[in-house]
Order: sequence, then C-alpha cells, then structure tokens
Amino acid sequence: MKLNSKDGIQDGTQDVTKDDRDANANENTNTNTKADTNTDFHFRRRQLNRNDAEYVNDQWPYKTSKSIHKIRKQIEDSPKFCLGIEIEVESDDDIDVDVVDIDMNIDVDIDTDRPSQPKKECQLVACILRYQNGALGMLHVDDTYRRLGLGAWLLREATYTLQEQNLPCFAFIVDNNTASESLFLKQGWVKDDPTKKKGTGRRRAKRKWIYKV
Repeated sequence: MKLNSKDGIQDGTQDVTKDDRDANANENTNTNTKADTNTDFHFRRRQLNRNDAEYVNDQWPYKTSKSIHKIRKQIEDSPKFCLGIEIEVESDDDIDVDVVDIDMNIDVDIDTDRPSQPKKECQLVACILRYQNGALGMLHVDDTYRRLGLGAWLLREATYTLQEQNLPCFAFIVDNNTASESLFLKQGWVKDDPTKKKGTGRRRAKRKWIYKV
C-alpha cells in the first residue's frame, strides 16, 4: 500500500479530543492504561534533536550505560525519521504579562498588580526513531497519553517519510509483543517471513516486519 499523503497527519499542531478515544493505537505496555477520554489535549509533532536523547533512553527497556550515546547518534544521523510528539504543560515559573504601547510619545501606566499567568512549556510524550541499520524502532508513548492514536501517528509519519525518500520500510518486533504487532498490522505492516517458527521464553527473537507496498 503506497501512501500518497500523510493520511490526516498534518504539520504543525494537531488536536486530540475525546472523540479520538477509539483510535487504533495499542502502544506496547499495559493496555489498561489510557488517557482521560473526557479531556481535550493539544499536541505538537516535531523532529527530535540531540537534547531528546535522554528522554528516549529513559523510556527504552534495553538501555545501557552507553545507549544514550547511540541514541544521540541516531537522531543526528536521521533527523527526518526520528519524530516526537509533545504537549504543552504549565511550568512552575509564572510570567508577568505587561502591556506596552508602541507609541513611545504616549505615557502608559503598567498595572504591576495584574495577576501573573502560568508559563507554558512543551513536554515530550511520545517518540519513534530510525536505527543506524535503517530499521524503525524505539516507538514509545507515555502511559498517560496512550490509546489516543499517538503511536499510530508516529508510525504512519515515519513510514510515509521513508517512502518519500525511496528507502526500505522495516522494523523488528520481539515475538509475543502483541500490542506492537497489532499496531503495525493496522498500519499495513506484515511479517517478512510469517512461516518462521516463533520463539518462546528466553528464546524470543526479534522478528522482521516490513511495510506492504
């Protein structure tokens, strides 16, 4: 299946409301954890940068003492394919809002007693990366924002971007990771060799998945 558009994934910002609660996202962790579906969220999608490596590394279940350097290198080498979703949150610091007239010949009284407004900061809540071998991976969504379709958005965007560059779309999923398998299947991915025997226990293997063009 060839993607000829971003299928609803827009640049800039994207609102996710309670109407999106049935979105086809099954990110890989506890499926009982999900966002409050009565809340409207305002998300912003962007490319990752080297400063995001710490966040990615902290979420990665296979992290080591040296993995953050590997992740930072991946982001620097493939910024187009290393994507994140962030949300605006209120900072502990408040900012004062002053009104200043642009006509410098007019005296303006600034009300110093005006209550301050909370400062907004952006917090990364989801990510996907491209490994140095070309595979997509490290797909993660924070517990609070699961079941809203964020994982599906990231996977579709990364897949589309790879197709635009005529690059192969493949990933590796550990056997019995049913949440990730379900997500990839719904986005048009299939096992490269479905006849291969599935491993169990400690013998679970990373199985190659490809995007079905």
